[in-house]
Amino acid sequence: MGKSKQGVEPRKNYTVWLSEQEQKTLLKKAGECGLKASEYIRKLITEGGI
Repeated sequence: MGKSKQGVEPRKNYTVWLSEQEQKTLLKKAGECGLKASEYIRKLITEGGI
């Protein structure tokens, strides 16, 4: 096992159920920002918006 980064909490899995339209919107907006869907959601949560 490798060393974990100091001060960085390990990530936890989290499931979100989206409608097809919500998923399309998420993927479109994430792509426009050059991000994966998970990165986009993480930025929305931590930075309060994009």
